[in-house]
Amino acid sequence: MDALIETARKVRARPTRAQAEEAVRTLLAWTGDNPDREGLVGTPDRVVRAYEEFFEGYQDDPVALLERTFEETGNYNEMVVLRDIRLESHCEHHIIPLIGKAHVAYLPTGGWLASASWRVSWTSSPIAFRFRKN
Repeated sequence: MDALIETARKVRARPTRAQAEEAVRTLLAWTGDNPDREGLVGTPDRVVRAYEEFFEGYQDDPVALLERTFEETGNYNEMVVLRDIRLESHCEHHIIPLIGKAHVAYLPTGGWLASASWRVSWTSSPIAFRFRKN
């Protein structure tokens, strides 16, 4: 998680939307298709809009999101379990979709997590790091 937060904190020069659309046009041409043909004319815009949705977590402040809790626990001291939270991400090597389910369990000693299922969605929004063997 620390690596994810550190990556999100780094400020990078972001290409413009027009540059992103041009990159899609270039990839379409690279495949051997004509990006100007009728069926593909709007594809660069659609692809960029889809990427904006897929990777919207890059626009959020990770520290603010992860620190948010609800303090009123009413002396509740048992395990809180959330199951079957939909998880969507993308492989960092091929940008292919990774879809699955996550389960979260915690003791609310420091307060209730503010929407744990939303946190899972946010942390899966950036491109996922592959599991690495040590």
